[in-house]
Amino acid sequence: MAGLLAINTLHRLLVVGEFGVTPGLGLPAPIGQAILAIIGFGFALGYVRLFVLLASPSRGNWWLGLVVIFLAAINFAAAVVVIPEEHVDVPVVLDVYLVNGLLPLVVTGVLLRKSARRFFGIARP
Repeated sequence: MAGLLAINTLHRLLVVGEFGVTPGLGLPAPIGQAILAIIGFGFALGYVRLFVLLASPSRGNWWLGLVVIFLAAINFAAAVVVIPEEHVDVPVVLDVYLVNGLLPLVVTGVLLRKSARRFFGIARP
């Protein structure tokens, strides 16, 4: 998952580097790229941390896993705001809907399963 996030963040950086940012923002392309890089790679590192933390059965780690949905929303919003709408192509659409929409919901669904909650010592979510 983190590898997929890193690849789609690199694609976003290439799109913004080639076409610039949304004209209404008034930002230069390198600033837009920096925003996307910080948010995108932060999201990828969040998944790496989630993978490492979920190996230990702690109640706090389980709740941190549910924060992935909020990270996905921030990553989604950054892509929609920074990338110019006339240069949104198929990989960007797949990135936004698949990686930031479907996959975090799958991770949350796995965390909400009874066996996962029992592993972390959570009686009910």
